[in-house]
Amino acid sequence: MAELLGVPSTFLLFSAPPAWGKTAMVLGLCRSFPGRVVFLSPLRALAQEFRDRAAAAGLRPEVLVRRGGADPPAWRRRRRSLLVATPETLDEGLWGAFEAERPLFVLDEFHLFLRWGEDFRPVLREALMRAAASGSSVLALSATMEPDLLERCRREVPLSVASSWWIDRGNMSFLHPPRRAVFMGRGGEPALRLAAARCLGSPPGRRRRLVFCRRRREVGALVGILADRGVRVLGCVGGGAAAFREAARDGAWDAAVATTCLSHGVNLPPMDEVLITWRTGARDLWMQMAARGGRAAGRPWDLYHCDPFAGTPLGRAWDALRLLSLDGLRRLRLSSGL
Repeated sequence: MAELLGVPSTFLLFSAPPAWGKTAMVLGLCRSFPGRVVFLSPLRALAQEFRDRAAAAGLRPEVLVRRGGADPPAWRRRRRSLLVATPETLDEGLWGAFEAERPLFVLDEFHLFLRWGEDFRPVLREALMRAAASGSSVLALSATMEPDLLERCRREVPLSVASSWWIDRGNMSFLHPPRRAVFMGRGGEPALRLAAARCLGSPPGRRRRLVFCRRRREVGALVGILADRGVRVLGCVGGGAAAFREAARDGAWDAAVATTCLSHGVNLPPMDEVLITWRTGARDLWMQMAARGGRAAGRPWDLYHCDPFAGTPLGRAWDALRLLSLDGLRRLRLSSGL
């Protein structure tokens, strides 16, 4: 891979399942790449986590925490160096340095550069286009490239680079599939009640669960209910990933309740159950959340979800019938396959 990316103006899309080891691969690439590397993340929590991994690996990364927060000559002092940033922190001075130095760009969670960059955060698309047009090589990493994003990538990226490649080690797939996937109907209040019942149904230390909620107030309500009943529970909403990571460090918890802020990054211990309590309607978001389970080989895990595209019609109908009774909440076992 280093040889391919050593050719100027090369774009390489690398897709692999969550927990496949893409971060370890990039750290190895940083060690072997003969020039400078710029790691761009669309999420601050992911950038910080990569910085910590890189520092632990002895790579001495420089981190941009705000726009204009680094002096380009300081970054260029070493012939081989690593800069970790979010696109918003890159000013014109740094882009000018990039055009002169032509570092290797690594775009983490590349699907977000395309999806969010279209309207929600245009700076992501701008960073992608500027990196591709700079003459540098670009390594784009993703676990969830939907067909529409792949088509856009095929259509737009080759216009700015000399060559483009795609290595697929498992796009939109689990590294370790769930033992069973249970369809919970349309989601909302019934799914939240089921999530509470699941979390209350195990002795402390027996099973670890991650519950995804659609709204911040649902996170607060569910955390309050579980804490009042003695469950060791942590909550996390947008902007709280760093605090959650610190609180979760000692491992003294059995349940985590969060919005989608925990669907990317934030290294978590292996989960025994992942519960998604609303109908997402988006396969990429669904996969990012669901794949927070199955991150340890040989450890079975279960998935509870509300998206009909992820199960068989017969299995979904059977699960829906079983959810009608409280007894079914305690004994739910039969599930549809993924």
